[in-house]
Amino acid sequence: MSFASFAAIADRPQPVVSRSRLAFRSQEQIDVALAASGFLVRQWLGGWNHTPFQRDSAEIIALAS
Repeated sequence: MSFASFAAIADRPQPVVSRSRLAFRSQEQIDVALAASGFLVRQWLGGWNHTPFQRDSAEIIALAS
């Protein structure tokens, strides 16, 4: 997913444009990246209400140390 943000600054004639691209990783990809960085995942959550992670969860939240 790509998007652009625009900000108008009083002293500039043109808006400042910031272009971004989001990358959505799978739970497995996140797990590998965290392990490679020295983290150990303690729990996987599927939402901010602390529901357990499942393949169809809206979120992938890793509680790691």
